[in-house]
Amino acid sequence: MNLKQVLLNCLIGAALVAAVASAASSLSPPSFVRAGTLRSCLDPSFAPMEFYAQAGDPQPVGVDVDLTRALAQLWGVQMQLMPVEFTGMLPALQANRCDAVISAVLLKPERAAVLAAVPYLATYVVIIGRADSRLQVANELDLAGLTISAESGTSYAHLLEQINQRIVAAGRRPILIQTYPKDSDAIQQLLVGRAAGVVSQDTEVAHRNALGAQFKILFRLPVRDEYAIYLRPNAADQASVAAAIAQLRSNGTLRQIVERWRLPLHTLDLDSR
Repeated sequence: MNLKQVLLNCLIGAALVAAVASAASSLSPPSFVRAGTLRSCLDPSFAPMEFYAQAGDPQPVGVDVDLTRALAQLWGVQMQLMPVEFTGMLPALQANRCDAVISAVLLKPERAAVLAAVPYLATYVVIIGRADSRLQVANELDLAGLTISAESGTSYAHLLEQINQRIVAAGRRPILIQTYPKDSDAIQQLLVGRAAGVVSQDTEVAHRNALGAQFKILFRLPVRDEYAIYLRPNAADQASVAAAIAQLRSNGTLRQIVERWRLPLHTLDLDSR
């Protein structure tokens, strides 16, 4: 984790420790659910976090859907899921078209600079390949010359560009970076052989392989991230959501959700910074 991310985590952590302590006893609902509904923006294309189990299903399912439902139940309100493409979720939140973004969005400094953020699960960035891939990736220089796909609007393309700078500096051919509107589109490029790998999270690989998919992690980048709930800036609302997440963690609900979707248990560990 780089220094900027460490400082960001420290700032958010310091702000939330006191806030959670004051809000946890009453678990007061945040102001944005006073009308009786929690409106959550999500991009249902990233299994197991949020996705449609079958084409044509009216509602998505997944980790974040279960988490949103648990928060709504804790606050005694209804849940309303609002599907939006990844690049449109945070703008929709800022435009008041939803109350929160609960959609496996990574905690990043540039996002937390303009929005309130509450971390809830840990995750690692990985490059995955097909199980029959013969690629041997011992370090990032071994990615030189490969075609790697990623979802547009995420931090993945920027991460690959940073790796490319080091690859080129070492005198090797850069990665050919291909971006697609949805994570499922990027995965499809791997399946049909147009990409050697896909940048994703370890949470996705664990879920897909549990369902019988044949993927393997080619390389785990030394990047530990956290999924965060994003809100419009409001200290009291941030404290309320943080207290609710703490409650779901302490009563075992969050662990049950993680186990139901077969995520690695280290996703629950937000303290290994």
